[in-house]
Amino acid sequence: MGAWVVGWGLGVSVAAPIGPVNVATIRLGLGRGFAPACAFGLGAASVDAVYCLAVYLGVAPLLVAAPWLRVVLYVAGALMLARMGWGALHSRIALASDAGRQPGDAWRSYLAGVSLTAVNPATILSWLAIGGAALSVVPPGEGLALVIGIFSGSACWFTLLSAGASAGRRLANERILKGVSVVCGLALLGFAAVFTWGALTESLTLAAFLYDVP
Repeated sequence: MGAWVVGWGLGVSVAAPIGPVNVATIRLGLGRGFAPACAFGLGAASVDAVYCLAVYLGVAPLLVAAPWLRVVLYVAGALMLARMGWGALHSRIALASDAGRQPGDAWRSYLAGVSLTAVNPATILSWLAIGGAALSVVPPGEGLALVIGIFSGSACWFTLLSAGASAGRRLANERILKGVSVVCGLALLGFAAVFTWGALTESLTLAAFLYDVP
């Protein structure tokens, strides 16, 4: 139980800071309601748990060992964020659109949450440090309980965030929601720029490494 509690706290702590996943979750909650936003967040929580499990199994360092892989992840993340940000800027908010939601929307949102979190090198590096430290202090044999706790904490945060955004959707009018959507879109484009800078930096590092190799 102790390892699960530690994991739960870590899951909430890592998920709560404002970042691209939180911004996208808020955007989905305001624009499309609770279910797509929560599914998106659960996708992110799933990746958090998988990366911590990778640390537990000892394979996580391989995910960041290759410089070219970090470049690929940054480029993929930048493209995804740019697409989401551009869509948020140009989407039309309709408060009555819930009735026309397609059955697969939640599943697609879940996959989008998985994809965006999986291509973020910072997520891998943070779980290498945080997960490794946590696994070193929990009793032997309780690593899986820690991983489950991390998923539970992260999922709890995104559920609450989705509920709050969905409640805001019900209380606000379309003009306010459109304004918030534009702000979220600009934030996502800003994160895309950060990812692009990361890709350029990693590319220069890789080029310098290849140049020095005899």
